[in-house]
Amino acid sequence: MKDNKDYEARKGVLEQIDLLKSELVKLTQELVRIPSVSGEEKEAQSFVYSKLKEIGFEVHSHAKISSRPNLVATLKLTSSKRNEISKNILYVAHIDNIPPGKRQDWRYDPYSGKLVDGRIFGRGVADMKAGLAAMMIAAKAILNSGKETIGTFSIASVVDEETGSDYGMKYLADNRLLQADASIFGEPAFPNVATALKGGLWLKIVTHGKRIGSGWPSEGVNAVIKMAKILCELERLDITSGTQEHPLLGRPTIAPGTTIHGGDAIHTIPDRCEATVEVYTVPGQNSKDVISKIRSMLNDLGKSDKDLDADVKILFETEPILTQTNERIYLDLQSSINTVFGAEAEPIGIPSLGDARFMKKLGIPTVIAYGPGERGKGHVVNESVSVETLTKVAKVYALTALRFWKQVPYT
Repeated sequence: MKDNKDYEARKGVLEQIDLLKSELVKLTQELVRIPSVSGEEKEAQSFVYSKLKEIGFEVHSHAKISSRPNLVATLKLTSSKRNEISKNILYVAHIDNIPPGKRQDWRYDPYSGKLVDGRIFGRGVADMKAGLAAMMIAAKAILNSGKETIGTFSIASVVDEETGSDYGMKYLADNRLLQADASIFGEPAFPNVATALKGGLWLKIVTHGKRIGSGWPSEGVNAVIKMAKILCELERLDITSGTQEHPLLGRPTIAPGTTIHGGDAIHTIPDRCEATVEVYTVPGQNSKDVISKIRSMLNDLGKSDKDLDADVKILFETEPILTQTNERIYLDLQSSINTVFGAEAEPIGIPSLGDARFMKKLGIPTVIAYGPGERGKGHVVNESVSVETLTKVAKVYALTALRFWKQVPYT
């Protein structure tokens, strides 16, 4: 009888999502039509706030600065007649996106949310407004089904993911403003589920020289030339430290000279040059070892070139993270994907950073990325999402919540 009740609950929720399909499409389009480039998220968040309240969520706004609010919403679906311990599942989406670029490069206005041939077009639709819409409709479907459930459905709509997360997930994590038993990030990964995320190390290197008129170069020390020597050496540097290639993330990488600034006049030998270096690390690798290697390399260069004077500063540092594939949230998600799509999703790694890294600090089991946006299609011209995929992912989100709340043992 209990299994039949659970089946009926799932069936009822899936039917509700089919009934809500046009609302899901409209909500996604409305989100796309509100520009929300990083730093300009307030209008979009006001819209999300109103929609969450309409559904029945209790919504709290948390902001490092008032113009960039983060929303944390909870919908408690626990029946007062039941005495079981309820679980809180948290779905996370970022509302900010990158600029659209040249509008003439787009087939349709990037903020039109135009629906053509079963796809919704617009900046931010894949990364990741469609995911946010799917989360909201999944919660509404569970509520509308009228089936007895027990659990809390939470959504976090955050800012600043595209530009460092200081005003978004980092602020929420540092202030312990997120609570959940598990979380799923709706980043574009379809048809896959991301279970590995590289670590990151951002560095600033500064070289110091001797300023003089460019007619007497031998009497000065050109800081730009010294930087060029360092960057070329960094490109050859082996940062692996014996680390094995990760099956999902591959090898660690180093990108010297992602930005460079030096010199202020054509007729003057520059006495200062700054450059940034980005390093991506993999599980099993320690970023402190990477820093040690770079400092050792600078020291060796200084021994062979007495005029080379350089220092290195860490701008940002985070370790790689993995979704444990024996975690309940991962098993429930894959089971739900199998129900909706007929097969489980292949796990992949993401060779960059993401907001999921902050969940490690909070001790919340996390699926790094599963959303309706297609893998690698987030920051492109003519960004779009399939309506069929969007609807099915909303079903996956709803089923995952139902399964997670039940906590039936896997055998």
